[in-house]
Amino acid sequence: MQPILSDGGKSVYAAEYPLPGPTDGLWSQWGQGIALGDGRHLSAVGDHLGVDGNSYFFVYDSASRTLTRFADVLSTVPHQEGAFGYGKVHAPMVQDRCGVIWASTYWGSRRNLAYQNGYDGDRLLAIDAEAATISDKGPVAGELGLPAMTITGDGRTLVLGSVRVESRDPVTGMFTIVDTSTGHTAAQVDDPRQYGFRALGVDPPTGGVLYGIGGGKLASLDPISGEYHDSDVIMPGNWLRAVTRPADDGTIYAASDDQPSLFSISPGGSLEDLGDPGGLTTSLAMTPDGGRLFWMPEAHGKSWESGAKVMALDTVSGEKSEVVALRDPFREELGLLPGGTYSVVYDHGRLILGVNASTLEDDSGFGAVVLVVIEGV
Repeated sequence: MQPILSDGGKSVYAAEYPLPGPTDGLWSQWGQGIALGDGRHLSAVGDHLGVDGNSYFFVYDSASRTLTRFADVLSTVPHQEGAFGYGKVHAPMVQDRCGVIWASTYWGSRRNLAYQNGYDGDRLLAIDAEAATISDKGPVAGELGLPAMTITGDGRTLVLGSVRVESRDPVTGMFTIVDTSTGHTAAQVDDPRQYGFRALGVDPPTGGVLYGIGGGKLASLDPISGEYHDSDVIMPGNWLRAVTRPADDGTIYAASDDQPSLFSISPGGSLEDLGDPGGLTTSLAMTPDGGRLFWMPEAHGKSWESGAKVMALDTVSGEKSEVVALRDPFREELGLLPGGTYSVVYDHGRLILGVNASTLEDDSGFGAVVLVVIEGV
């Protein structure tokens, strides 16, 4: 990691992810990483390819400020050359009550996607962080992609948003429920109203799984009974794009898409509109007490246009502030344009972001991936 900025008591470090080499894919990070609580942070980067697509897992160690690749999907799962692969890890990584980290693959390009030569759906992976090993739990949702995932509050049950290959606009699919003690599919539940397939969270009033059904409406799934019901709240914006884990008091914080907005839902079920985040926001980090919320707006390639600012919200006062602006240090120190992030993680006074970026000659904001660590938050 190299220092790229020191400002107002904050020190910013960055490193490009060590990729295995150029491909025809669009190297990018689409999913939320996870802090392990001991100064380490896990994340994944994918090549975005369809045929032979692959994703790679990395660990960042805050003590040594090193970023190391420790595994990849194609070395873990059955695969025949020329078959479709696993070009993205799109869903957030989550940790169960036994400390196992769960991740799921998702197709990169699905153009002409075919179930043949060993590809039979996206796969669920279990990561042993201590041993730095990954085990394959198979295509738990059958011939479906796995772009979204959460874990219940007791850490026992995974719920995955699993989508059909042939559906595009709107995307359609179902919930796949997995028992973490076995890694096996317990049930699949289809609420045809589920919309977006990008964010799932814990519903504060019920403890079930919160999801969007479009038009600002939310619903809640009981993963044990398989029953679901509509929530009484209407969120600002059209559909659910990001959700935090519950704060110490049970409150969750979330971002919506189409008219991007921030909001919270309390354990009593009341919703509070927290205002405009400044553009498309796909990841939210939070201090454990829920006192501060962090994000980086304009996630999908254009963050550099507004300075690539990392923002904070005091959830008590409602005051928004700028943590740092990354555009200039990226240009001057890395020779890159920061395109935005799909992963912001808070870890003991630091923020860890996976920032998609492009060369200065390419304003797309994609093609390279940079790990950014902001100390002194």
